[in-house]
This record gives sequence, C-alpha cells and structure tokens, in this order.
Amino acid sequence: MKGGFPRAPTATVTLSAETLLGCIASGEGCASVLSRGAAVVEGEAREAELLFWLIERAIAAEQLPGARGWAARAMRAWLGGA
Repeated sequence: MKGGFPRAPTATVTLSAETLLGCIASGEGCASVLSRGAAVVEGEAREAELLFWLIERAIAAEQLPGARGWAARAMRAWLGGA
C-alpha cells in the first residue's frame, strides 16, 4: 500500500440497493441486470465487470464444502435470499 490520494476510478456502476441485494440474494445473473437497464455503467465497461464477477463468485461459493461454503450461504440468508 502506498500513502497519498487514491487514483480516480476508471468506471462507475450505478444501481439501486434493491437491485444489488436482489442480484446477490436471488442469484440473478448480472448480465440480465445490465440488459434490462437496472444498472448503468459509465466509463470502461471492462473495469465495471469486476463488480459483477465478484457477485457471481460469491454465488458460486455457496456450492463449496466447509467453512467457505457455509460463509457464502450465511451471507445469502442474511441478505434475505432462500
């Protein structure tokens, strides 16, 4: 880590809290969120894909055995998913 000011973002993703929580809790594909216009990407779309990749990895982690899978399933339950 370096001291000083952080660099400016190269992309921003704008979506409602309900859309974000719904994407995580329901396992809805992030591509469908973009295609129906529930999220707006400004800037480099490739950089914004990182957010959606993290969400999809968290959903996929539910299938893992042990503590890693348990933590992912607990997070979904806490967010209100089934």
